[in-house]
Amino acid sequence: MSANQSSTEVTLSNNGPYGTMSDGRQVDSFTFKNKNGMEVTVLTLGGTIAQLLVPDNKGQFDDVTLGFDNLEGYAGPTNRFFGCIAGRYANRIGGGTFSIDGVTYNTPKNNGENTLHGGKEGFNKKVWDAKTDNNRLILSYVSADGEEGFPGQVTTHMTYQLTNDNEIIISYECTTTKPTPINLTNHSYFNLAIKDKVVPPIYDHKVCINAERYTPVNEALITTGELSLVEGTVFDLSTPTHLSLDRLDEVPGGGYDHNFCIRGPTGRRHAARIEHETTGRVLDVFTNQPGMQFYTGNFLGGFPGKSRANYSKHTGFCTEPQVFPDSPNKSNFPDSILRPGSTYKHEIVFKFSVTA
Repeated sequence: MSANQSSTEVTLSNNGPYGTMSDGRQVDSFTFKNKNGMEVTVLTLGGTIAQLLVPDNKGQFDDVTLGFDNLEGYAGPTNRFFGCIAGRYANRIGGGTFSIDGVTYNTPKNNGENTLHGGKEGFNKKVWDAKTDNNRLILSYVSADGEEGFPGQVTTHMTYQLTNDNEIIISYECTTTKPTPINLTNHSYFNLAIKDKVVPPIYDHKVCINAERYTPVNEALITTGELSLVEGTVFDLSTPTHLSLDRLDEVPGGGYDHNFCIRGPTGRRHAARIEHETTGRVLDVFTNQPGMQFYTGNFLGGFPGKSRANYSKHTGFCTEPQVFPDSPNKSNFPDSILRPGSTYKHEIVFKFSVTA
């Protein structure tokens, strides 16, 4: 894989205003297009991937990511983090509290007794500054010290690229003025079976996750601190496995919403492969992070999305590379604390292809 593609073959267009937030902030959109006809549209609101056009095995292009037709949807209460960045801390922080160097911090409890995806107004709800550089889209945001209860002023740069190998490359870089937890990811919901804007359940997808361990959770979906083997359990997705309704019903909670510990040496690793046999579409996920949350849309609940499609339970899946959930409260988990003088670096690659 390489981002060294000819600038004449991958184009990036500034589409201008997409809409205006209730407080007057303007949201813009940008569209990438490569030589294969693949298109990706990104909003400055939360770095949201709002459209993702990829071909099937007959050459038909469909938008395979869930979302809305307008800004009101993305900014409104029915948005389930469609396509956006999740942060400062993606996933859950148990009890909405953590300690660093003996100092305790409290963050908003927006998911029962827990903090989810950065709190009540995380990075997904921010309008980011945008600039383009050699067909890269660079979005930037400065999070104030104390925002959502997190310490330190954090400066984040989020870069999007599209290659002629049908890869979306998302890179994150953060610096901070105080020690603070950082865990960023992309929260796109994919459905490789979408055709002519019809969104069926994901039951005929196959998934393979490069993990021999996962992190079990309690009833509140907070990790217990264990690193359990997947072998012999419903969490064994190490070989291609159909996401049938029967399979998802076997998982506590009616589907996957669990972090898998990605195998391999430090650096970019193959995290997952998801396939849909009928359309021939394939998604491969790569990351330099130690974990990946796999979520099967268990909490989607019957509201209209794009083209009035009904997004009900199990109509999309998320592959969210990350550190392990609740790492600030689990001493045996990977360290998620960013300190002054260091730089957080995270790269995600979503690579699309087609089988015959």
